[in-house]
Amino acid sequence: MCWIDKAPPASTSVFWKRDEQAVYIPALLQSTYDLGFASLEKAVKTKYYYLESVVGFDKAVKMFIVADLMPRFPKLLWLKLDAILSDVREHAVAHGIRPYTQDYVDLIASQMRRALPRGEREHAEVYASAVHRLLYGYGVLTPLISNEAHFELGVTDVLVQITSSADEEDIVEVESWIYKGRFPTNLKLSERDRDYIRSSLSRRGISASRYTGWTSQVDQRFRVRVTVAVQPISQPRTSLALRIVSRSALTPPRYVALGSARPEQLAFLWHVWVYGLDERPPVVMVIGKPGAGKTTLVDVVTATTPPDEPLAVVESVSEINAPQARVRLAERFSLSTDIPEVRMAQLIRIALRMSVPYISTNEVLGPEDAQALFLAATIGTRVATTIHASSPDDLVARLKSMSISEDTIEYLKERMIVVLMDKVPGHRYVKEIYVYRGGWTPLSEAPDLVERPEVAVKAKILHVLSRNPAYYDADEWMSFLRRFYEDPQTALSYAVAGE
Repeated sequence: MCWIDKAPPASTSVFWKRDEQAVYIPALLQSTYDLGFASLEKAVKTKYYYLESVVGFDKAVKMFIVADLMPRFPKLLWLKLDAILSDVREHAVAHGIRPYTQDYVDLIASQMRRALPRGEREHAEVYASAVHRLLYGYGVLTPLISNEAHFELGVTDVLVQITSSADEEDIVEVESWIYKGRFPTNLKLSERDRDYIRSSLSRRGISASRYTGWTSQVDQRFRVRVTVAVQPISQPRTSLALRIVSRSALTPPRYVALGSARPEQLAFLWHVWVYGLDERPPVVMVIGKPGAGKTTLVDVVTATTPPDEPLAVVESVSEINAPQARVRLAERFSLSTDIPEVRMAQLIRIALRMSVPYISTNEVLGPEDAQALFLAATIGTRVATTIHASSPDDLVARLKSMSISEDTIEYLKERMIVVLMDKVPGHRYVKEIYVYRGGWTPLSEAPDLVERPEVAVKAKILHVLSRNPAYYDADEWMSFLRRFYEDPQTALSYAVAGE
């Protein structure tokens, strides 16, 4: 049983009469839960400005719990909120206070104090934080996408989907790699609650309306990939998925330490990414089922790029964290005939005009993307990307369905490194690596490729550094890379000496 602080008592003040009409307060504003009855196996505290919350896993009912440590939000204050926020916006504009700052929360709190009874004014900062979280965050979902929930409870996805066709509210669910599955939470959201999330997203340029139908973009403020589908595309209510994307570069030593790849596997990928396969610039194609860690592996492989050589990252949604990226290009979707779309194929061609020797993309989505990438490969650019396929043969079939010619595929096979990712509950890993030698040959059956001295040195380095947490940090890894590309043997000696 993990520690837990007792939640403060609910406010005892009465602001309205029994015969008055009930006041609607969105469930997204505040999560109330009696933590005294919870059997939390593990719990973490999160903080949004002045508002503290608890997130934990209740092993008795197999449910994730979210509880805000604050008095119940006063109904009278909610009724006055429009006028309060109007004054706040006017004051903020006049004094240059930006919305995503603590000064803005303090400004909301100062206006709330005037509207609160004397005994409630001490809670103004907490109430202001809850309102700010509703308007500029994800409301009660925000603790679930916090660093604490992600790293300590393993939360990877927060899902608001149709769990009940009969009711007007749906249970929020989360996926956790630590608890190995999808679990319900104590949170329920209606369509009106979803509207608050969509409104908050629109303030950050992420729009999903009846006109657009859907969107899938990365919210950089919270580092989540947001996928929203609205009516009439999503029936009978809006569907929402929040995927927590990598919040820091995952270094190769850390990847090996997690057991996601063996040192010799990652050493081989490192070597061919930089030096090519038999001196031919590589096309690294990472395949696997959804959620198997394909984009993460691209991130890790590109993290071996020499620091002084430019890497271009081209994405449909911003997910890759490669610290070597000097050119970052993202697709633009058109919401108006006056604004032209800029799609991935165009961005790849733009990157080629910038003379970059390395290009990575988060996914091949269609024929134009594939053709542009393979054009880059034919002129000597190193390419890494992902595509949904379950085997090298399935990959070839998908490329053919994208109108890639037989001649092009045969040409690319000699350069293609196919990495098959897989997952089991709580773990994503490199299942196999394939190279083409008259047929698709698993790396596990080609010992000559991993026994080459230059690959063996890299495998030794990764094995040693994976035991040193200092190299889980991107800056330390980059510093080591610079030393390595100057003198590999000296870098290896340095790594061994530091064990």
